[in-house]
Amino acid sequence: ACSACSALAAAGPRIAWVLHKKKPWAASYKMNGEQHDPNSNADVKSENGAGPSTKNDVDYELPDLPEAPVFYPTAEEFQDPMKYLESIRAQAEPAGVIKIVPPKEWRCPFPIKENGDSFHFQTCVQSVDQLRHRHGPGTKFMQRLRHFHRTRGLHLPAEMTPFVDGRQVDLYSLYKDVEERGGVDVVEAGKGWGEVAVAIRIVRNSASAHMANRLREVYREYLEKYAQAVEQGLKPEDLPEEEQFVTVRKRFSGMRMSGASGYAGDEGGDEADTADSFGFGEGGFYSFHSFRRKAHDFRDKWFSGWNRSVTKEDVEREYWRVVDGGDLMLRVEYGNDLDASSHGSGFPTPENSRPEHQPYIDSTWNLNNLPLQSGSLLKYISPDGEISGVSAPWVYVGMLFSSFCWHNEDNYLYSINYMHHGAGKTWYGIPGEDAINFEKVFESEVPELFEKDPKLLFKLCTMIAPKVLRERGVRVNHTVQEPGEFIVTLPQAYHAGFSHGFNCSEAVNFAPADWLPFGRASIQRYRSKKRSPVFSHERLVLTLAHRNLAPDDPSTPWVEAEMHSLIESEMGLRRNLVVMGDASAVRCYRIPRDESNAVRSSKEWIGGISEAEMPQCQRCLHWLYLSAVLDSRNPKKLSCCNSECVQALLNGEDMSLAGRNLVLAYRFSMTELVGMMSKSSAHLLLQARQLDTSFMPLSDSGVASALTVWFLAESGAGAATVKGSDAQTGRMRGVGGAPAEQANDKVAGGGVKRANTVVAAPKAPSVPGKLYFGFCEEVIRALQKIVGDGGNDGSGEGRGLCKIEFDATTNLPVTPIQVGHACVIEQLGEVQAQPGWQDADGNFYWPKGFRSRRTFPSMKQEGKCSYSCEVIEDEEGLPAFKVTSSEEPNAPITMDSPALCWQQVMQRVNQIRASKRPKTGS
Repeated sequence: ACSACSALAAAGPRIAWVLHKKKPWAASYKMNGEQHDPNSNADVKSENGAGPSTKNDVDYELPDLPEAPVFYPTAEEFQDPMKYLESIRAQAEPAGVIKIVPPKEWRCPFPIKENGDSFHFQTCVQSVDQLRHRHGPGTKFMQRLRHFHRTRGLHLPAEMTPFVDGRQVDLYSLYKDVEERGGVDVVEAGKGWGEVAVAIRIVRNSASAHMANRLREVYREYLEKYAQAVEQGLKPEDLPEEEQFVTVRKRFSGMRMSGASGYAGDEGGDEADTADSFGFGEGGFYSFHSFRRKAHDFRDKWFSGWNRSVTKEDVEREYWRVVDGGDLMLRVEYGNDLDASSHGSGFPTPENSRPEHQPYIDSTWNLNNLPLQSGSLLKYISPDGEISGVSAPWVYVGMLFSSFCWHNEDNYLYSINYMHHGAGKTWYGIPGEDAINFEKVFESEVPELFEKDPKLLFKLCTMIAPKVLRERGVRVNHTVQEPGEFIVTLPQAYHAGFSHGFNCSEAVNFAPADWLPFGRASIQRYRSKKRSPVFSHERLVLTLAHRNLAPDDPSTPWVEAEMHSLIESEMGLRRNLVVMGDASAVRCYRIPRDESNAVRSSKEWIGGISEAEMPQCQRCLHWLYLSAVLDSRNPKKLSCCNSECVQALLNGEDMSLAGRNLVLAYRFSMTELVGMMSKSSAHLLLQARQLDTSFMPLSDSGVASALTVWFLAESGAGAATVKGSDAQTGRMRGVGGAPAEQANDKVAGGGVKRANTVVAAPKAPSVPGKLYFGFCEEVIRALQKIVGDGGNDGSGEGRGLCKIEFDATTNLPVTPIQVGHACVIEQLGEVQAQPGWQDADGNFYWPKGFRSRRTFPSMKQEGKCSYSCEVIEDEEGLPAFKVTSSEEPNAPITMDSPALCWQQVMQRVNQIRASKRPKTGS
């Protein structure tokens, strides 16, 4: 056995050395040139150039797919990605996926290869044989085997995937081969275990007594009792319903290991076939170089019996033979969705490159820069301009047959993928116009899977062969990406593919203005499927409207058209709400504009609230940015204005009776929304004004407090109040030049500068730390009163988040104090009226011993948990702030300000949400 296999066996690797039935072994091969040089992209050959006259043609017919368009921009055209992509859009859209080959003088360095021992990541494990057939013969056999062991109280091995010399033993193939030879007694009598080992590709020849003995031990431990029971009349048992597989992609949270190297050690996770982890289980920890060795070794063994060159078509046939056949057990590993901000980018950055690489650091085609270029709208989706995996790139490290299954991009965005290094990658693309037809065909091909999981298409865990799609009338294009080439997918275009061997690529999304109508279409579809969008489309459109675009800006017509569609949609929803809730009784509440609707001109961003803080409709999961509906009798739930969602909010009550309890919360009146357009008809403005007068202002302070808490705004520097008529309406300019802010769109070298270090953590969002602790205006005034610094009894002006009662004897606030619906102050503590204990603004003194408790999204999993917030005294006698999750009581977050504590919490919450979000995996 080779040393690599021995190392793998000792470490207990997860990789599957897949079993070809009845295919003899032959001499191993080397890649052309330097052994295992991925850059050579050479076909695999036998070491001696020839071998036994074994037929190597794979019995799988590939469809004749049209090649995706390939574009070769000139050096001049290559200067501006957005401009170039717009110039080829008409040719690209009918294909769904295109290839762009940079000019020959553009040869981007690859820093990860040079620093491969410091680039570490965790893989996921993919069950390639189950990507199409969840219940193939091998899968069903393993279910029956587990059931047999469990129901008879027999010893059940902890790991039902045994390894021999680093190669996974396919128990189904082992059982089937022994039975075909007449059973275990016949094999024993004829000393045939060596031949069995050769047949299922554990060894190259039958002379290895050690390997034969190991295989016999595996059979006895896993299969002998089952085989005896079958011989005695046992019939295959149907598994209980709860043991059936469900089609769910397990996206592990990605606790990336920063100091791992070599082969995987204790794997920990299961093979990916349990009820909640189909397809993508947790794999091992690797460095770039250790995974490369493992990937090369796997490909060597897969094609070791071939006596001719292995073509790209051969790899494609082999892949679909496994996927469509479903009778071979194949597990591969994939380092997918690796955040470049924390793992390191494959493109040159100031932190990972030499001075001579500066042109590539600044290049507009560097994927750290491209999404934030002038002309890409993603620079306006958040105050920091970045969302991991969307506007900040992810790195992918693959091996032979690592797969990215059929999907289109989040929010129907464009995507761009650059291959840095390694073997090719097959891509299939479907034009956006065929998306609906594709979805119908997809569902009809696997109806049993959709019955179990209606959101199957969002899980990125199922492959349907292109030839099946072509036969059903879906247009499919094909291309193979090589190192140094870009692949671009168009909005709403479904795509899928797999790797031909070890490779490394990097991908990110971007959004030219022509994407806007696709973004709106994605939101409509997500609402119907009850899927949460990645970001609020409404907030992005409003941000663009506030930018005061010049008439000659290419984005202006698209933004104007999208604003018009948004206004018509919102007007229709609010009008229906009036009809549903009885015009004489519907009340409204305006979310305070001075904080939550501030325009941050330096960042050209509107909102003051991130998706992590923004509430969602309890039914359709739509981000509630523009408006929301609340039932005044139950202020802990919100819905959007869609009639079906409002009905769900009221639990199906008769609208003629329950409708009077509805409250509309809104950020902008319809009149203001119409005013944001540079061109709007007098008729539309009149309709907006009439609709605004259909709602009565809310007078119930309790309901107002609940709504205020739902829409807490960010605080801190930069959230300045917008003043002036232009700022209030956000009107797009109808005359004159571009606003001053646009001068900042470009930087030296043509690239938007973005910090991207190998070890830097994602930027923490700005959060209202005081409010999250419970220090609302009423509480602050109460603290002022305690030290005689003005203040009052907690009533009067304020948000109405809480009502404070004072003890008649001590004149101190009575606890507990309910702050909104999510926070309770359990202990107010002792006010330290001394230097160093004042808040940053000097308004009040922090109370030592203060403790509150609030509910907030979990840092460990989806859902919410309880957090304890405390004010303590540090070693220097100064105030410190501690936040402790109920899920991690021994791991408090202690910082020198409330905001920093909650920034840490928010950062981890966002990482969890990003890890749970289905992503390209390409």
